[in-house]
Parts: sequence; structure tokens; C-alpha cells
Amino acid sequence: MGNSVEKFITSNNNWKDQFLLFYIRNQIHPFHFGKKIYTLFKHDITKINYFLQVAIEAISISENDKRDILIIGGFLSNLDNERKELFFKTIENNETYARYLFYFLSIEAPSPDNIRRLFHLVARYSVSVSIKEFVVFEHKKYLSILSDYELVVFCSRLMTYGKDGCQVLFNLLTDHINDDPGRAETILIPFIRGCINEIISIHLDSAEPYEK
Repeated sequence: MGNSVEKFITSNNNWKDQFLLFYIRNQIHPFHFGKKIYTLFKHDITKINYFLQVAIEAISISENDKRDILIIGGFLSNLDNERKELFFKTIENNETYARYLFYFLSIEAPSPDNIRRLFHLVARYSVSVSIKEFVVFEHKKYLSILSDYELVVFCSRLMTYGKDGCQVLFNLLTDHINDDPGRAETILIPFIRGCINEIISIHLDSAEPYEK
């Protein structure tokens, strides 16, 4: 891995052309590839800024269903907070790829502020950013950092998005329930039941009436 990254960095290949290949093909260990690139750049601010610039351009050119942004995630994982936030804001303020902020924030340290930020993104770009993007938080242990009040607010807010919100919430809670047994009976299970009831109700309301 290390030698291949260094060979890529020191080659005379056009970075933009190479990055397009990275994002449209299934790479081996792309997250760690990105981390290694950062270790080679960490003392060169010019290269760091250029990497982020080219990364954004590559994302904007690649087709939606073929984008693999794990390389950027690996690069960002060790980046200083100031430059990382500037990158997040660039992503956040462009509707074309704003939805990728969900992934980038999901690999950050858990934060209620980040969750609120993502709800705001869904409201801001209601056509292009779906509530379903919250599915990236599965297996992330994000809910464990929320207080009881914050968890209830989060769950309640997801349920306001109807079937899509309930399906996402159901997946998040069932994934989380074994990690948080203390709140299973009081918060998690009641919301899981609420999601099931809501999904069934929506399904029944949309079903065509039976004719004899």
C-alpha cells in the first residue's frame, strides 16, 4: 500500500485524470489509501489544499452511482479541524454533492451539532438530499453519545419524514439496541414499535381497496 501511494504521488500523471479513475472504480482499501496520501502531504499545505480542490472537482465530474469517496474520507480523518471545516462548507454549499456531507460527518467524532447540521441540509436541499442519507450512521455508535432528551428529539424528528424516515430510524435503532440496553425499554423499543406502526399505516392507506 505505502509504496503504491508514494509511486502515485511522485509520478508525473495528471492528478485529475487519476482521481477520476479512483472514484469510478472499486479500489482496494481506499480509506487507507487516502490516509497514506495525507501522511505524505501533512507538512505541505499547498499539496493538501490542491488535493482537496482536485477531490471536489473529481466528485463533481463523476457519475452519482459510480462515486467512491472513501479515499477522501481517509485523507480527511487526520486533517486539522480548520481545513476540514472549510472542506465541509464547500460540500455543504453545493447542492450537487451536498449529500456526501453525511458520510464525511459520520466518520467524525459523534456530535449532536453535526446531526442538527444534517437535518438542516435535508431541509435546505429537499429535492436532492434525502432523509435516507442518515442510513450511513448504521454501525457508527452515534446514538450512544446523545442524551435521553436528544435521542428522543432525534427519533421524533426522523419520524416526521413518514415512511422513509421511519425505515431509517428502524434500522438505526435495531442496530443500536444491543449497545444501549439501559434505554432499550424506555426509548428504543417504543420508537421501534412506532416505526412499525407508522409504516404499516402508510402501507394500508396507500393500498388499493379490495373489490369483491
